[in-house]
Amino acid sequence: MRELDALVAPDPAARAHVMAVVGAPGVGKTALAKHWAHTRRERFEDGQLFVDLRGHSPLPTLRPGDVLAQFLRALGAPPGGLPADEDEAAALYRTLLADRRMLIVLDNARDAEQVRPLIPGARGCAVVITSRSRLAGLVASDGAHQLVLDVLDPEEGRGLLAATIGESRVAAEEEAARRLVRVCGGLPSPSGSPGPTCSPATSASPTTAPPYPATTCSAACASRATGARPYGPPSTSRTTRSRRRAGGCSGCSA
Repeated sequence: MRELDALVAPDPAARAHVMAVVGAPGVGKTALAKHWAHTRRERFEDGQLFVDLRGHSPLPTLRPGDVLAQFLRALGAPPGGLPADEDEAAALYRTLLADRRMLIVLDNARDAEQVRPLIPGARGCAVVITSRSRLAGLVASDGAHQLVLDVLDPEEGRGLLAATIGESRVAAEEEAARRLVRVCGGLPSPSGSPGPTCSPATSASPTTAPPYPATTCSAACASRATGARPYGPPSTSRTTRSRRRAGGCSGCSA
């Protein structure tokens, strides 16, 4: 959470504009992004835009032009007057966001090329991107900050399970609990499976924050700590590597 808070830093000079949350499937990228967006919704007085880009999905990947059309309608552009050209649509999108303070959540991105047209230039807006890809191009060329999520170690996995089903139950069946954590491979979602599952639909609302109740996010989202396990090759100085700890909410993953 504290790494994402760089997007709302009081000092504009220290404030990040784009944060890419990356990691392997199941580590909780979407859950973290949604939980942070919900808890910081008051910092974005003009609302939030959210879309599942389906970059790693059996469904067809969304094209930037399709997402721009959705966002422009949500921002009040007349449906009959939407530009057919993607560059013109992106220019109108940036114009409409120029004087607004909004959060844009681009979930499940395929690569940097898919999200670049969706990043506004307005410094009053913040962008959170989640992806299985490292999105190194955004870090190198677009000034994005990178937050790498890692799997749970055995003690963190046990703590997550205890936060989900109760410490007394875990303590009573300690060996079974630790075996469950091992079977889950350090992924928070299977360990937190007794909780509800998030299935966010593509949505966009410029005036009200999406319903991201804390009870539908991964229990590991509530607090963060620096970890040492790598995900992929070494990254730039803008990268923060994190491993989740138990406590908070339960259930969803990405």
